[in-house]
Amino acid sequence: MARQVTPLSKTKVRTAKTQDKDYKLFDGGGLFLLVTHSNSKLWRLKYRFDGKEKLLALGSYPEISLSKARTIREENNKHLHTFKAIALQRLELLKNDISDTHYKGTLRGFVNDTFPYIGNMDINEITAKDIIVLLRRMMERNVRNSTQKVYQQIGKTFKWAVANGLAERNPAVNGGVKISILLKSKVILTNL
Repeated sequence: MARQVTPLSKTKVRTAKTQDKDYKLFDGGGLFLLVTHSNSKLWRLKYRFDGKEKLLALGSYPEISLSKARTIREENNKHLHTFKAIALQRLELLKNDISDTHYKGTLRGFVNDTFPYIGNMDINEITAKDIIVLLRRMMERNVRNSTQKVYQQIGKTFKWAVANGLAERNPAVNGGVKISILLKSKVILTNL
């Protein structure tokens, strides 16, 4: 369980004093100020990507203020948890285990038909309805086979994201609506 961190104040950041050893002042969400023994104050952001802890250097204080460092943290978190970022991460991990044709086809399906609609959304905010709308657009173009493949890859991406702690649920299978009905039927659902 993550420990509770009291957010930093402007005063605490400004008055942080050099000590014999480097130390960290935590703000929460992975953001901290590294106060070095050589009198530098450096913003750092810890985050997890591909199951590994990473560290991002944001700049030094006072050039980067506390509020700017927090804004950078929020933007970084949004980017890491978008459907696009997670789908590309999963696909990159699979690259050596699938054929080049399969890799390119999956990427093309994401780029052409998925990312424009749900790519920049936080993965936990995507609903079954969002996926159905995306699939409907494809069905209207009469590309049933591509629609099925895109649907399968969306589902696999969510399944992988849930298994790796990046998503809370898989709306492609348990969002309250059976999306596969859309693909089995020639009727396009209209009352969602």
